Amino acid sequence: MKKKILALALVLSLGVALAPATGQEIPGLADFEDGFKSFSETFANSLPMNSTIGLNWSDAYIGQLLPIPSFGVGITTGVTMVPVAAFTDLLGDLGLGATSGFDNLPAAGVPLPGYAFDARLGGLLIPFDVGIKFGTMPKLDLGEVSAEYTNFGVDFRYAVLAGGVVLPKVSVGVGYNRLSG
Repeated sequence: MKKKILALALVLSLGVALAPATGQEIPGLADFEDGFKSFSETFANSLPMNSTIGLNWSDAYIGQLLPIPSFGVGITTGVTMVPVAAFTDLLGDLGLGATSGFDNLPAAGVPLPGYAFDARLGGLLIPFDVGIKFGTMPKLDLGEVSAEYTNFGVDFRYAVLAGGVVLPKVSVGVGYNRLSG
């Protein structure tokens, strides 16, 4: 029985693999490609917000209360929402709409969590600070699906104007964020 199943799987695999070479289209492949492209584009629109989780603490002015450097650490967590349309369109293109179990997705979207460990150092003689963040999730295998997550970032800020009663506190900064998963 196992040999028959293996032989059937081999024949089907060869048929799928050779169909493009013979000029024949695989039925439904174009729909799948279009659906997955649409899913990827919609999903990707949520990722920039997720990459900015972390390094978003403290006010704009970097000053010193004491003549010693300032240092802070923390954990930042957040969630960005992936629109439900990304999933429902893909499932519809695959013909898995009502029977897939994904038909009860929340209307607000599917949460995409993120986190980062933050550290910030500043006030070494001049009014500046530098921050770094890092968050990761090792590869998690869930049957045929696996997931992993890495969020890294660094920023530098310099105080331009200390402000006062009338003048605002102003700083300029530059940063880099990288999210992969």
